[in-house]
Amino acid sequence: MAVIGFSALVRDIEKIVDGEVKDYEELIKSFMSDAYETIIGTSPILSGYYASNHSLTVRRGGSIKAGAGAVLEPAEKDSEEPGVYEANINSRASKELANLAVYKVGDTIRIAMAVPYAGAVEALHGVYTNAAQTFDLQTTSSFDEG
Repeated sequence: MAVIGFSALVRDIEKIVDGEVKDYEELIKSFMSDAYETIIGTSPILSGYYASNHSLTVRRGGSIKAGAGAVLEPAEKDSEEPGVYEANINSRASKELANLAVYKVGDTIRIAMAVPYAGAVEALHGVYTNAAQTFDLQTTSSFDEG
């Protein structure tokens, strides 16, 4: 999985503004796929356990249509070795992104994290701050070019 930043999200928003969107379901699926990959891409890779445990669920009302929710894989972190869980990142992402196939307008898509130390990682490494800064830079750049 490549680190894509938010340029794809900006592209999707520009399509809405320009009236080019014909299929909102596909646009939302694309947008959420890009958002999921960006969150993973801006996550710190120490052992890989944090980055490989983001989940994506699709819900209708209170029921889950796809995805298991924030379930840890493996259930317990049993190693602190650098990169030991890194191989899990792409396989988990593929499985989670496949959940988008059932999305219909009106459903809720949730990206979640169940790692118990997620708050500390996000605060220490500025995961969402870094993603937001990437978005700001690419949005400014994108709109300044046109």
